[in-house]
Amino acid sequence: MVGATAGKMISPQSIASASIGKEGSEGVILKKMLVWCGLYLLVICVFLYATGFLLKML
Repeated sequence: MVGATAGKMISPQSIASASIGKEGSEGVILKKMLVWCGLYLLVICVFLYATGFLLKML
């Protein structure tokens, strides 16, 4: 689920700029979402690394 969620954030089909009157601003929206997607993936990676480390200690 983690990869699908991150992919959905930046999928062009999810950017509905025409419906909110922002035609032509898809690139700006995508750039902002890439930052949030990167942060999301970083949090997930840290969480999974910590979980693996803790499970190895058991």
